[in-house]
Amino acid sequence: MTREPDRIRYDVVAERVGEILHCVWDPIGVAKIPQARDEYDGYVPLIAQMLIERKKKVDVARHLRSIAGERMGLNLTPASDAHDEEVAELLIAHYEWIEEKG
Repeated sequence: MTREPDRIRYDVVAERVGEILHCVWDPIGVAKIPQARDEYDGYVPLIAQMLIERKKKVDVARHLRSIAGERMGLNLTPASDAHDEEVAELLIAHYEWIEEKG
C-alpha cells in the first residue's frame, strides 16, 4: 500500500518541526538529554499544520510564546520573544525548502 503524497509531506514536515523544537527552540533546556528527545512532540502536529497552512511568522512565533508561557509556565522576556521569532522564521524556511524539494 502506498502512502498519500499529502501524508508523506506531513510526515516530513512534522519530523523537521520536531527536530527544530528540540534542538533550536528548546525553552526548558533539554536538547542535550537524549532521554528528553520527545519532550516537545506534543506541540509538533499543530505547528506542522500551521506551516502547511502557510501561517505568518508572527502567528507561529505567537504560538511558540503561548506554549512556553501558558503551557510550560515560563517567564517570557524580550530575549525569549526574539528567540521565538527566530525559530518561527527557521521553521518557515525549512517548510519552504521541503515544499521546493518536493
